[in-house]
Amino acid sequence: MFLWKVHRPHGLIRLRMTPPPRYLLVTLDTEVDKSPSWRISNPASFDSICLGIPQVLSPLFEEFGVVPTYLLSGEVMEDPASVSVLRGLGARAELGTHLHGDFVPPQRRLHRGNMDGRAADAVQFEYPREVEEAKLVAITDQFLSTFGYRPTSFRAGRFALSSWTFELLAQLGYRVDSSVTPGLRWRLPQGTLDYVGWGSAPSWQTTAGGDILEIPVGVQVPNPALANVVDRLPGRLRSVGRRIAGARVRAAWLRPSWASGSDLVDYLERTPDRFLVLMFHTMEIIPGASPYAAAEEDVERLIAALRHTFEYCARQGIGFCSLSQAVLKE
Repeated sequence: MFLWKVHRPHGLIRLRMTPPPRYLLVTLDTEVDKSPSWRISNPASFDSICLGIPQVLSPLFEEFGVVPTYLLSGEVMEDPASVSVLRGLGARAELGTHLHGDFVPPQRRLHRGNMDGRAADAVQFEYPREVEEAKLVAITDQFLSTFGYRPTSFRAGRFALSSWTFELLAQLGYRVDSSVTPGLRWRLPQGTLDYVGWGSAPSWQTTAGGDILEIPVGVQVPNPALANVVDRLPGRLRSVGRRIAGARVRAAWLRPSWASGSDLVDYLERTPDRFLVLMFHTMEIIPGASPYAAAEEDVERLIAALRHTFEYCARQGIGFCSLSQAVLKE
């Protein structure tokens, strides 16, 4: 909605349309440290939370007034040192949940004693409804018992929403989800996850369990129609089609591990959306703890990209808010 301001130059009354404020939402999938192959670190560690948040991320966020949203996987809430750091953030950050079903009952597969070096590759949409519901109840109750209040923001692990996730989340009191990657189709071993028909603007999802706001991750595909055609080609033809189509079908993300600061700013300049969701994983700021930061210089590039983006937001009057704060501003 646009705001109207009244101006009276030289005694005349003129109306000028003022665009509503824009916000950058910094969201972090918060999990056990990984390896360059995306397997769990061996031995399992939580350095990205216990060291990365207080020493690297929090000082940067506080410098610019960023209120990040940390979306917590189940194993994080079982690590006392991680919980201590996250509790200490207080009002400086929002905490929500992030379901990787391998770490959450029922049918839990990974525990602290057996997860070293293992892959956590289950996806939410592969579960029957009753199993997904039980897992969402379990991680929500885990959050409540750990932090003393109910979470209101959520992201599915690997963005893998099912057809009933919104309803289940609304029933549990969640107000906002950020799992949709607009314009993308993910071909996973468990099936295809299709967000090609989604736009990038927030949208209220009305379900039998209540309403929940979907704020998609910041993704833009320059030519969605062409990208859809290319993506439907079989195997090798798809690869050839992508090479030929080039940038016309290449998705731009608000993701600092995949883009420079200039790329991120270019996204903000080209995209008129009011709510812009930037995402990355906490372990991406620890060398060797993800595929995206093999060395310290890779971490330095990520931090530089974030700083460049935050400086641009400060100059342009783009504010910062958490996922749940955006519900009040939408």
